[in-house]
Amino acid sequence: MTTIYIPDAGNAPSEAEVWRWYLNIEKEFRSLDLTETERSCMRAYYSEAGLLRRWRRRFFRRHYARPVRDVIAFFFSDASRPVVLDLGCGVGTQSLLFALLGASVIAVDMDTVALGVLRKRQALYERLSGRTLSIRCSAENALSFDYAESGPIECVFSMFAFNMMQPSDVLLDRILKGSTGKVRIGILDGNNRSWLARLVPSRRRRVWSPQQFGMELARRGFSVASHRGAVSLPPMFWNLAPFSILEPIDARMNDNWFFPISHLVLAERQ
Repeated sequence: MTTIYIPDAGNAPSEAEVWRWYLNIEKEFRSLDLTETERSCMRAYYSEAGLLRRWRRRFFRRHYARPVRDVIAFFFSDASRPVVLDLGCGVGTQSLLFALLGASVIAVDMDTVALGVLRKRQALYERLSGRTLSIRCSAENALSFDYAESGPIECVFSMFAFNMMQPSDVLLDRILKGSTGKVRIGILDGNNRSWLARLVPSRRRRVWSPQQFGMELARRGFSVASHRGAVSLPPMFWNLAPFSILEPIDARMNDNWFFPISHLVLAERQ
């Protein structure tokens, strides 16, 4: 069996190491005892996201590995074992990574099949790492989950899930009731003000735009450490030239909210 990568606890990974972590997923299919339903759940998500499609893989790396690296650097900058809420955790790829790095994770998702996959993956990584991982799985609606009972939450993470849980203001206020006085937020989500949202009707969802996100966080006493587009160049473009050429172009486009299809916000409330 090809070796599965285990990140070092206490050391913030580089983008290349986060990418190496995502590449574990293909290897896990050969190591995990998944039901057909569980296997289909995991495969469908990462096929849609692009990791399991060769022509979208470079796009996936840009869209996922870099933002996750930045979130980790932000969350772990002054705490070796932060309590991290993974909102809409799915099959738990980020929950597992946070836990392996030393965090205590509260993983919330309504999909019981996905949480079943997460538990099997947790058992695999505990066996491979020789460590017990602190992950509490909750199959509940994020809008009714008792965050105060599960807290105190120090960091809030969500990847393409926050905007699916409406209304956003109610959700955020409920989460903050279960947080510590000092709480950090790292959210990656779709940009409903991008060119793609303007061209494709299904993308025109009534959710917070990047600008609204910043204003709502400021109203709740947050200071924004970083807020930018995550990726602008379409998937196929990432196969046309080396990253060294494409990344500066993409970064420049990400500065204008018209271009990026998603955005990453990192914010802190003292």
